[in-house]
Amino acid sequence: MKRILLAVTLITFSFSPVVAQEAAAAAAPQEQKVDMNLSFLSKTNEISAMISRKRTEDARKVYQDIAKLMQQSISENMKKMETAAEDEKSSIKQVVDQQNKLYGETKMLSVDLVKNHDQFVEKLQAFRATLNQ
Repeated sequence: MKRILLAVTLITFSFSPVVAQEAAAAAAPQEQKVDMNLSFLSKTNEISAMISRKRTEDARKVYQDIAKLMQQSISENMKKMETAAEDEKSSIKQVVDQQNKLYGETKMLSVDLVKNHDQFVEKLQAFRATLNQ
């Protein structure tokens, strides 16, 4: 009798971790959306610090990340413009045009980051301001 009770207990408790793992997997959080404004601010501060320290290779790598964020923002606004009502399209188009202009300017300034440090950071801050529009 004790053996049967022991066997039933072992079988019952051996299945409980599997159930708990499945429940934990089902309750896993969905993909978190990163706030582009904060991410852009962080990258801007990071690249400014690297340029100040004259770490141009590291700064170029960070600029690649920033350029991706800029392109992502421009493409998101283009999608918004396609689905927006007619009265909203002109304001979104102005933002996209401004973002494209700033993207081009930062790309030209990125050739010599140390020389163009102040202008470069100013353009990045101007781009960041367009993220809130």
